[in-house]
Amino acid sequence: MTARDVFDMHKKHGIEPNPLYKLGMTRVGCMPCIFVKKEELFEIYRRFPEEIERIAEWEKLVAKVSRRGDSSFLPALDGDDKKNIWDWVEWSKTSRGGRQIDLLKMIELEEPPTCSSMYGLCG
Repeated sequence: MTARDVFDMHKKHGIEPNPLYKLGMTRVGCMPCIFVKKEELFEIYRRFPEEIERIAEWEKLVAKVSRRGDSSFLPALDGDDKKNIWDWVEWSKTSRGGRQIDLLKMIELEEPPTCSSMYGLCG
């Protein structure tokens, strides 16, 4: 089944999907998933900043007992300069390519839309 099939089945049986899907999340089993997408991380940052703070605190705690002396919630790629959740959040604010801040995102940061479903659940 595709995601669309699942949401169609919800609709057919009058079942409301988890409200997080309407807030831009693609996975709702954990917050955030370690497989979080760029757009989803930005949604978490602007809608649930306390989750980013929680992760940052855990990174600090784990870094204290890590042999490497650091810790990152999200997996780093070879040659990646993202060291912690805040580095990843800054990246989530950029346009494709990850080098330039997306000004439209920054405008939406102050007043997020009521619905930003990646599955077309709005309206």
